[in-house]
Amino acid sequence: MLPWVTLLVLAPLSGQWATTTKPIISLHPPWTTVFQGERVTLTCNGFHYSPQKTKWKHSYQRRETVRDIPGDTLEVHESGEYRCQAGRSTLSNPVRLDFSSASLILQAPLSVYEGDLVVLRCRSKARVALYTIYKNGEALTSLEGTSDFFIRDARLKDTGAYHCTGFTEDHSISSNKVQIQVQDLFPTPVLRASPSQPLEGRSMTLNCETRLPPQKSKVQLQFCFFRDRQALGSGWSNSTELHIPAMWTEDSGSYWCQAGTKNLSIIRKSWSSQIHVQIPVSRPVLTLRPAGALAFEGTTVTLHCEAKKGSPRILYQFYHGDVPLGSSLTPSGSGVSFSLSLTTQHSGNYYCTADNGLGPQRSEAVSLSVTGKPWAPASHPPLAEPSLTHPFRSLHVSFSFLPK
Repeated sequence: MLPWVTLLVLAPLSGQWATTTKPIISLHPPWTTVFQGERVTLTCNGFHYSPQKTKWKHSYQRRETVRDIPGDTLEVHESGEYRCQAGRSTLSNPVRLDFSSASLILQAPLSVYEGDLVVLRCRSKARVALYTIYKNGEALTSLEGTSDFFIRDARLKDTGAYHCTGFTEDHSISSNKVQIQVQDLFPTPVLRASPSQPLEGRSMTLNCETRLPPQKSKVQLQFCFFRDRQALGSGWSNSTELHIPAMWTEDSGSYWCQAGTKNLSIIRKSWSSQIHVQIPVSRPVLTLRPAGALAFEGTTVTLHCEAKKGSPRILYQFYHGDVPLGSSLTPSGSGVSFSLSLTTQHSGNYYCTADNGLGPQRSEAVSLSVTGKPWAPASHPPLAEPSLTHPFRSLHVSFSFLPK
């Protein structure tokens, strides 16, 4: 279980207020379409300081002009695409402005994100009695006593092509079309665990990673962490991190996180990650069967090595002195055994090791003394002596797994 959990509050939030080397242009007033003769002020944003000079590029009908302007603002009155650059930054994304000569225009903001309050404004040079707003060619509503249409708490479903119409005294007029593209406020969060497979009794830190666009750097997100269906810690928090001081085997499970806005109107869930608490192997125990340090030639002895604790899979290795006898990888937490037919050259100390990748452990040594054959009546023929030039050259090892 997780009886204690510590939340780390980091400010500013990593990933939310990350700086960018690409500046962003903002508009005042905030419309991309205005009437001819009006002016729009562009600001080159994205710096912790006000640059001494800003390079502005203006492109229109295959013509491009470049100007270095003191400060970070530029007042313009011509249609076209505008980009800015300051210091060692890269060029900003282009912003397209339209200074229109039409009698009716629909004004819209430069960018729209989930949760925004979006204002679409119909403006006419002539007196208009009634405006109607359209989306993708279908009428949405008529505007009485106002020229503003509001999209409250914008969602992806609000993406589309908008325009408006108006009625003057003698005819109907129609505006330009504006493409509204509602963008995700932040991408699906990613849960990262450090370490990804913690050791029993050791700490683990979870991090819920996502990123706000620079235009929305002032938006505050909150986060919540889960194991299976259970919320961890105190629930929703401003912290991207959750620190768990000690992990135990029962804390293994499916972990995931959620990121959301303050009012939780926008929530996104990460993919789940399976986290298994790893248990290092305990010191294995080597036993002889039948028990006893004294054995006779020709008898069969079984060596059994088993670690009582440890996450599978466990690699067991057997040694006679410093000579390896063999190894076996167990698919579960069971021990492993093998049998051998003894000769006097099998006398000596035996030990085994166990390793599941978290550090090997070595058993205590077990001594085995092999003596000559026991006395037999003369009527029985003597047993043949094995001929060995190496004590284990003719050794036949038979492994078996014994469940706990």
